[in-house]
Amino acid sequence: MRLNKILVFIICCCLANVVWSQLDHELTFSTGNDFFEKGNYKEAIKLYEGVLQTDLRSPELYLNLGNAYVKEGNVGKAVLNYEKGLSLHANHPSLLENLSLIKKQVDSEIFEVQAFWPVRVWRNLVSLASTNVWAVLQLLVLLALILIWGAKLFNRLDWNDKKYKLISRALIIDALLLGLVLFSSIKYSKSEVYAIVLEEIQLKSGPDERSDSSSNIVPGEKIKILDDFGDWKKVELLNQEEGFVKISSIGII
Repeated sequence: MRLNKILVFIICCCLANVVWSQLDHELTFSTGNDFFEKGNYKEAIKLYEGVLQTDLRSPELYLNLGNAYVKEGNVGKAVLNYEKGLSLHANHPSLLENLSLIKKQVDSEIFEVQAFWPVRVWRNLVSLASTNVWAVLQLLVLLALILIWGAKLFNRLDWNDKKYKLISRALIIDALLLGLVLFSSIKYSKSEVYAIVLEEIQLKSGPDERSDSSSNIVPGEKIKILDDFGDWKKVELLNQEEGFVKISSIGII
C-alpha cells in the first residue's frame, strides 16, 4: 500500500513538472511576443531562441522568430526559420507568404535548373503522401493479392481465368509501383538535406580557404548538402553547381 502511494506521488510530480515546463515555455513565448510588439526585436529573438533550446518546436514559434530576424535585417536567419517552420507544417499560409516575400529580397544571380520533366513528375508523385502512407498502401495491395490468390487456391472464386489473371496482374503492377514509390520516398527523406546560407560567401572548389572560388552566394540562398568534410560541407546550388562551404556560414533546415 505504501509503495502504491509512493508511485502515485512520483507520477504526480512528473506530471506537475511537465505542466509547469509547458506553462513556462508559453509564458516565455508570450513575453517574446510582447517584446516584438514593442519593437524590441533583439530581446524577442533571445526569448524565442531560448524556447527552442528546450526542444519545443512549433510553426508559430519559427514564424515569429523569422519575423523578428526580418525586422533585424538578418535575411539568412529569417529564411532559415521560415523553412524550419515549413518542415513542421508544409502548408502553413503565413510561413509560405512570408517566405515568398523575403525571397524576393534575396539578390541572387543563381537560377534554379529544372530537372528533366519525367524526374519532376516522379518527385511530385512521391511527395503526394508521406512515407507512412505509401507503406500502408503497399501493405493493402499486398494483402489484396494474398486474399485473391488464397481464394483462387481454395476454389472460392467463381471468376473465369481471364478475369482472375487481369486483376492479379493489375495488383502486381500496383504493388511494384507502390514499392518503387515507397523506396524513393524513404531514400528522399534520408538523403535530401538542405541548408540556408546565413552570410555572403564564395563557393569553393575544395574544403580549404586557399581553394579557388567560383559562385558568390548571398544570405537566404537555399543549398543542398551532399557530404561532410570536417568543418566544411560539400553542397549543390540550385543551378546544380557543386562546391564547398564552411559549416559556420550555413544553417541546416
